[in-house]
Amino acid sequence: MADSGIWLEGNWRAGWALDYYSGELGARLSRLKYRDPPDWREVEPLTDAAAAFLQQRVKVFRRGQLAALLPVPPSQSRRLQPIEVLADRLGEKTGLPVRFRYLLKTRRTPPLRSLDDPQSRREQLRGAFRVADRSLEGKRVLLFDDVYRSGETLHEVTDVLYNQGRVRAVYVLVLTKTTWRR
Repeated sequence: MADSGIWLEGNWRAGWALDYYSGELGARLSRLKYRDPPDWREVEPLTDAAAAFLQQRVKVFRRGQLAALLPVPPSQSRRLQPIEVLADRLGEKTGLPVRFRYLLKTRRTPPLRSLDDPQSRREQLRGAFRVADRSLEGKRVLLFDDVYRSGETLHEVTDVLYNQGRVRAVYVLVLTKTTWRR
């Protein structure tokens, strides 16, 4: 695991991945998301790593300046969503309120990993998200996801948070980052 996180460039104020998908956290995440049945024991080590990172490395978190943790709406339909379970547990560990229904998906999108062209990814995501209300207007939020591939989803959601939600600042935390840009 990368001790200081992996810096993520984007339209957000600051963003980090905790590890590469090929690393320890990626293996844990894979066992959680893609095993049948999911290995729910991986939730604790994954959220322990995320909570420790926030407490040690993220100044706005340590200063109590984050208003909410916002999980990115999942792209695949599952009975129990791993990202929501992870966000819920991370919220418990950090004391951050988790707003599950603040970011809404307006329509289904295909899995982006199947699209190689960045323009195609952007087109699929354009207008695919909205906010439920403006209750976080003027506040700082932490956008949380499990895997960073191209950054297109996070970019689109961040735009929605700034333009529709009128948030003051978006910070991004993802568990893993792929080593290829697709």
